[in-house]
Amino acid sequence: MDHHSDPSVDQLIAVIQGSFLLFAAVFLVVWLLVALLACAVAPDDRAWSFFWCTLLLLGPLGVAVALLAQPRPPERPKVREGLRQGELLAD
Repeated sequence: MDHHSDPSVDQLIAVIQGSFLLFAAVFLVVWLLVALLACAVAPDDRAWSFFWCTLLLLGPLGVAVALLAQPRPPERPKVREGLRQGELLAD
C-alpha cells in the first residue's frame, strides 16, 4: 500500500508545509524587528553596526548587547611630533 495515496497523509503533509512557511515568515519578521530595536537602543555612533550585527549574527541577544554598549569617547585632536602636551603651535 502506498502511503501517498492516502488522503489523510497528503492533508497532513500540506498542513505541516503551510505551518512551516507561516512559522518561517513570522520568524523572519520578528528577527528583523529585533534588529531594528537594537538599532534604536544602540549608541548613536554605532546604531547601524548594531543593526547589521544583530540581523546577521546575534539575533535577540543583539538588543541586550546594544543596551549595554557605551558611546565612544570623542576623538582628541592629534598632537604634532615634536610638541609636548600643553605646548601651543606657533603659526
